[in-house]
Amino acid sequence: MLNQDGKYKFYLDYRFWIALAFVIKLYGIWSPPLEAWHTWRQVNVMMVARNFMEDPNIFFPKIDSNGAYSGITGMEFPLYNYLIYLCTKFFGQEFLFARLINLIISTFGAYYFYRVCKKVVSNEQALVALIILSFSEWFMYSRKIMPDTISLSFTII
Repeated sequence: MLNQDGKYKFYLDYRFWIALAFVIKLYGIWSPPLEAWHTWRQVNVMMVARNFMEDPNIFFPKIDSNGAYSGITGMEFPLYNYLIYLCTKFFGQEFLFARLINLIISTFGAYYFYRVCKKVVSNEQALVALIILSFSEWFMYSRKIMPDTISLSFTII
């Protein structure tokens, strides 16, 4: 982005902020559960993905249940869980892939958020909105094994 003097200012470019947020979010992504507040939700997502190994029918996601129940559960459409299953099938069971899927799709979601904002407001306001989004709750949830930011990203895209 050029300023009024005709010089390139990297900090005025949306690509800089998207890349910066992506790189910062990579820090610690290989660590065990990132925090305790949503561990149950991350385990639930991974459980459904693991159960796809036994029955890969995307329309019948299953959780582990006690007793004689089938385990089929009502939930959001398990596209994220299925992508995790596909990575597990080819690369082995590793939570890193689940987090990277979320981070990559959320990064694309942030890019499209910027594009939508740019159609409605000025370029500078869209850039500020992108920065606020990238370092808000989006920052935390796009690093976890949770479908929240992926669902929102697909909605924005």
